[in-house]
Amino acid sequence: MAVINEFSYEGAAGEFIEIKLALDESPVGIAVETYIKSGSNAVLDRVIDLTDGTFSTDGHYDYYIFYTALTQGPREAIALTTDGEATASVAWGADQSFNIIGGSLDGTVAESIGMPLSNNSTTSLSISEAGSWVETTPTPGTTTAFFCFAGPTLIACVGGCVRPLKARIAEMTALVNRLLAQKPKDRKTLYSLHEPAVACISKGKAHKRCKFGTKVSVATTA
Repeated sequence: MAVINEFSYEGAAGEFIEIKLALDESPVGIAVETYIKSGSNAVLDRVIDLTDGTFSTDGHYDYYIFYTALTQGPREAIALTTDGEATASVAWGADQSFNIIGGSLDGTVAESIGMPLSNNSTTSLSISEAGSWVETTPTPGTTTAFFCFAGPTLIACVGGCVRPLKARIAEMTALVNRLLAQKPKDRKTLYSLHEPAVACISKGKAHKRCKFGTKVSVATTA
């Protein structure tokens, strides 16, 4: 499944959007939407077909990179769509939340991640395993490397390594804020800080109405 993997809207890293796909996954029907400020709202600015991006692969994933104009805000957003339906999005800027007009996000309210990058920033923003955006060294077109220490040596770790303390604190802070803000009937309730993907699965039994875990689908072919 395609994801918004990395982007930068300011600083020395330049302005770009990186979309990551599974190796050899078809890009047909996938597009990127960009939104810009208009009054107190954010409106659809451009729709870019994924195949118009610069293709790259590292043997593990395929990437499509767009070097396109993005700004600090105060109301900006990116959406990833498949056949016109939004599958992922991220919004940033000084405004904590704002209305979206046009595109796949039309009529929705975007929640901003703030403005982590500055004019002199040398980092980009990359999606973590916990689903939060963290600053990292720009790596458009390759697997994002989170830097960490192995003894006295600074090494680049890819996928599943221990991430920097700053990144881990940012992820946990985002989860705690989500926990404090959620309401009892929210659709995506957070049940565990250590396993954010855990969900309440209804069993339909009087003595045990639900259990906590993650649903998995397994498909086999003859």
